[in-house]
Amino acid sequence: MVLMAVRYRANIGPSRNSGAILAMVAAACTVSPPTPTPPVLCAPVSERQPFDPSQLNDLIGDFDLVVVWDQGVARPASRSGRLHLEPSDTLYRYHVQSGVTGQWRRRASGERPLWGWTDAAFEPLEEAGSRDPLAPGVYYDTQEAALYAGSRPLVVDDGFDLLEIRWTVPGGFGGRFTPDLGIAMLIDSLTGREVPQGGYFCARRRDVQTIPSNPSS
Repeated sequence: MVLMAVRYRANIGPSRNSGAILAMVAAACTVSPPTPTPPVLCAPVSERQPFDPSQLNDLIGDFDLVVVWDQGVARPASRSGRLHLEPSDTLYRYHVQSGVTGQWRRRASGERPLWGWTDAAFEPLEEAGSRDPLAPGVYYDTQEAALYAGSRPLVVDDGFDLLEIRWTVPGGFGGRFTPDLGIAMLIDSLTGREVPQGGYFCARRRDVQTIPSNPSS
């Protein structure tokens, strides 16, 4: 049996995940790991090259995106949609906004060179679709070398998906994603350990013909 626990998260702002947490609690009582649906956007393993952060410009544009849940409690086995990424302006790339004063300050380290949106993220869908360049649904953070989908740093129980890019091919890329449930976490009542959550994702540029594939992360 899987139980829901709460952990402290030091962010400032209103709470917004209570409904999602209750839904996860209800699902966790009766679930088994989902069977992933084979995606059609993932390039064969033999064609993949390790992702190099110097290739960030290759991520600019519009992509068909599929995310496949293969670990953790039951959610939709897969979800597909559109991913858009473009270069960030100077303010958003090098600065963060204070949750106390609302003022922008220079980041101590790292930057956010890309921003965009998607309608294919698991958590949370509405925030991941934001097209506000100063509060985007998706952004790339060089500190994590990953895409954040649906992150809201000023929200107390902020939940988001972290998409770690691991490989690229001409016209596409992919890797593993991990959901962050904010102040909540799922605990296995038998082992007392946190239940791993996540899966893999693949993106294919929309002007490139998709190819059949074998599902693999």
